[in-house]
Amino acid sequence: MVNGWLQRHHYLGGLPGWKHVGVLRHLDNDLIWEGIVVLGTPASRVLSSRGFIEIRRLALRDGCPKNSASYLLGYATRWAASHGYPQVVSYADPSVGRVGCPGDKHRGRIYLAANFRPDGETRDHSRDGGWSSRPTRKIEHLGPKLRFMWEASK
Repeated sequence: MVNGWLQRHHYLGGLPGWKHVGVLRHLDNDLIWEGIVVLGTPASRVLSSRGFIEIRRLALRDGCPKNSASYLLGYATRWAASHGYPQVVSYADPSVGRVGCPGDKHRGRIYLAANFRPDGETRDHSRDGGWSSRPTRKIEHLGPKLRFMWEASK
């Protein structure tokens, strides 16, 4: 159910091995999924070994209410903090346009609005063909991504 929804609403589709899913729903005679946030083990082995959790997917259906992304990010950070994850990492892919905003690239404004801080960018894998240690990995969107971190208040 989750992966099927992601196949329709996220440019990277579904994914295996997630730890928790939050769903933004609208009830009006029928149950409609407006958006979804998926948390899981970080793709980066370094971050995984340090106890981080990653927002692996965040997707919204066209026409969602204003601030839906902020609501899902708030849900994700509260869930992470209450389950022993003091830090959350997520990535913005500037090679992809924002839904409903043709030509406007995803630069991470949703993360900044949710108190994530910029934390650099990943290496550009478009020139080397991807990660050789992961032969089954889909080779798409290999350019650099912007990394954002959230830390629980101490």
